[in-house]
Amino acid sequence: MELAHTDVLALIAEVSATFVGFSLAIGLLQANQPGAKLRKQAMHSVAELAMISCSGALVVLVVQTFGLSAETTWRVGSGCTALFWGATFSWALVRYAGAGHSALKDRRVTYAAAMSVVGVGLFIMNVVVPTETIGAIYIAGLFLALVLAGYLFLLSTFLIDTDENAA
Repeated sequence: MELAHTDVLALIAEVSATFVGFSLAIGLLQANQPGAKLRKQAMHSVAELAMISCSGALVVLVVQTFGLSAETTWRVGSGCTALFWGATFSWALVRYAGAGHSALKDRRVTYAAAMSVVGVGLFIMNVVVPTETIGAIYIAGLFLALVLAGYLFLLSTFLIDTDENAA
């Protein structure tokens, strides 16, 4: 069985690994700067989102080795990725709340939360209502996780200068 988009999946895995490395470096280099509490949470989320993208890209390649149909492979990958992203999203909300930030009160966190809900929704849609574009939707979900990781990376590197909520 030939699975489309395997080259894109490999590229996503490589880019994701880069995000993990940069998030760790920024987290260590700016540990004592103003806004360190929120920056730490954002860098943690960057690493998690990069791991979601990487594991999401790789799980499909692993499942493919079992010789399942393309649709089943994409559906299994979508289910795994939705569960992983949903769990890390829930833990992230708890972490941000522990740092004094709420997805309902801080617009920076609200944007990230909304993008996560959309991303998890794409993967759930692939499991429940697969279409002919199941592979493309899967890639779009992984890309969204990388875009969100990039947003949080830029936010934590250049825009966070206080641990106060942004209205």
